[in-house]
Amino acid sequence: MIGAEIIFNEKESVTIGTYNFAYIFVSCGSKTGDWMVAAGSSFKERYTWMDRPLQIGDKIKIRIVETKQTSQPLITQQSDRKKMKARYEQLKDELKEKGLIK
Repeated sequence: MIGAEIIFNEKESVTIGTYNFAYIFVSCGSKTGDWMVAAGSSFKERYTWMDRPLQIGDKIKIRIVETKQTSQPLITQQSDRKKMKARYEQLKDELKEKGLIK
């Protein structure tokens, strides 16, 4: 699978990836603080490999890699399709009420 190797401050290294999708999210300057998350999802599970605050001077290197094995996730959660569908329906109704979708 194609994944990403993330090296944080030249010390911590993780390899992330799934056959479905994986992402790296960096939030800077938001009200909730500066943060980095590396996560992904298969059809049945969600994974978090890295979830940490950022500080000025942090260095993050990202390299796209071909890998058969990822690092052990910090968190593995079962996906609840019923909850996801209920949330989708709720959001759809809200958008309809606002006239943003039909």
